[in-house]
Amino acid sequence: MNQGQYPGNQGYPNQQGYPNQQGYPQQGYPQQLNQGYNQGYPQQQNQGYNQGYPQQMNQGYNQGYQHGYLINGQPVQPPVQKKSLKGLIIGLSVGLGSLLLIAVILFIAFIGKADDKDFESSSSHSSSKEKDEDKDKDEDEDKGFDKEYFTSYDWVGLNDTALIIAEPDNTFIWYRDGDNKDGDYYSGTFKLYVGDDAADYLLNDSEVKDKITNDDLVEMENPQYGATRENLVCIALTNEEEVHYGKKAEYDEDEQITTSLYGYFVNDRDGEKLTLVAYGNPYEFNLVPEEKED
Repeated sequence: MNQGQYPGNQGYPNQQGYPNQQGYPQQGYPQQLNQGYNQGYPQQQNQGYNQGYPQQMNQGYNQGYQHGYLINGQPVQPPVQKKSLKGLIIGLSVGLGSLLLIAVILFIAFIGKADDKDFESSSSHSSSKEKDEDKDKDEDEDKGFDKEYFTSYDWVGLNDTALIIAEPDNTFIWYRDGDNKDGDYYSGTFKLYVGDDAADYLLNDSEVKDKITNDDLVEMENPQYGATRENLVCIALTNEEEVHYGKKAEYDEDEQITTSLYGYFVNDRDGEKLTLVAYGNPYEFNLVPEEKED
């Protein structure tokens, strides 16, 4: 306030901000306190909120009901506020959603783990099976062709109906037609040579030793089809008996003739087979193994 605003005094009558009982001038404020409500100081300290007392004294007046203040001299209880369920519902929804998400993640992890176990089990089984097959294959390859293998099967002509039956006691019978065992045949004993032993026999002890050379054997080889020195085979057949066109003949020891069949034991598109020739004979004998008849 500026000095001289109120008539009769310069500002408030004393230094404390309130007029004393004699300090109200007759020309400015009303004589009675109860008459100057709208013009000077308010009648009561709690009235004239916007005209007299500073706002600091009446802070919370309009909010007093929330703190137990009086309104018009009467105590007022704070109204009971209704709690909203909206937040609770949202919280429960978020919680349930999180639990559901965790359950889904755990389920997917469990399924994935089970699939991994099944895959590992299947892979292990497949790997084991492949190893067994490779082992069997290696054993077959290591076993090669020998007397045991030769006498374990009957040997059937691939291009004709010939049949050779060899026995572990080194006897054999060769049917001209395997489907007619009452027909022509040769029988006697045999000797089997494989690899270098076959080459040595052919070049040094066979009936054709003076007719065949090592160069001839090398020229026969064809590694692409398995025809190598390692797979070279020679079967020396000594005829002791025969039936030829229905006539039977037996030979004494000094009459017996040995015929050396030589060639290769291969495994090609026809499977395992013996491909044999006799020296001077253009005919090629192709024999494949079959299970022996009981």
